[in-house]
Amino acid sequence: MDEAIALARVFGIPLEELPLPPEAAEGRDLHELSRTVTDEGRKAKAQHAQFLLAWARLRYRLSQEENRALYEAFLTQRRTGADEASRAVKVWRDRSSWREVSVAYHKLERTLQTLGTGLDLTPPTPDVRRHNSVVADLLRARELFAERIPGSPVRVVPDLVYHFAQALVRADLLEAAMPVVDSYARGTAHPVDEVVAEIDRRLQEVIDREPNDRLDHLESLAARIGLRWEAHEPPEQQAQSAAELGVSLEDYRDAKNIGDMYRESGMR
Repeated sequence: MDEAIALARVFGIPLEELPLPPEAAEGRDLHELSRTVTDEGRKAKAQHAQFLLAWARLRYRLSQEENRALYEAFLTQRRTGADEASRAVKVWRDRSSWREVSVAYHKLERTLQTLGTGLDLTPPTPDVRRHNSVVADLLRARELFAERIPGSPVRVVPDLVYHFAQALVRADLLEAAMPVVDSYARGTAHPVDEVVAEIDRRLQEVIDREPNDRLDHLESLAARIGLRWEAHEPPEQQAQSAAELGVSLEDYRDAKNIGDMYRESGMR
């Protein structure tokens, strides 16, 4: 067994693949290539989210007339024509371009969901709805604004936002969050109450909607759980929590899994 483990390490393959015949090498190579595709795709998605975050900050700042005047004045001082400076502002604020890049992110997100993780031998599947719940991102964003930002030094918040960027993009919260994000990015604290209220409003919409299937029911339940209890809940308390909500323990656990899907803490 020790020799088998050593050989697997030398060849860089999982131990269970060691007994496979030589002709399996092509299949293994294709699987490694599929892992590369998913890994690079995830990196591209993360970079796209940072791109959207930076552009959202720029759009927010340029939405203020005073800032637009200062930006145009700066460009003019750099020997840029006034008309050209004005066009530059329009480019950054263009709604159609912003919409296109936002849609591009979500298309990439859905594509990568169908490809799976690439970390195991599970084939890709088009059934991705369960793994693409907006409730998980809303709860993760709520954790950021209701808990992490208020309890963190100002200088730390930009890094926190950086790590939560994809959740903000997926939940379509960039516009609502930008006053807080931009203020902290410039070294000044900002109240988070309005952002938390907007997140709670959206979670309540999920709770109030009429379910069409079991997944809708579980998403609604996940939103209720997220608003009612902390993420960290001992398993032995889940039966009591399910009873308080009037749902089965199975549904409660399935809803918890949906709500905690993208979170850094709690059940996954």
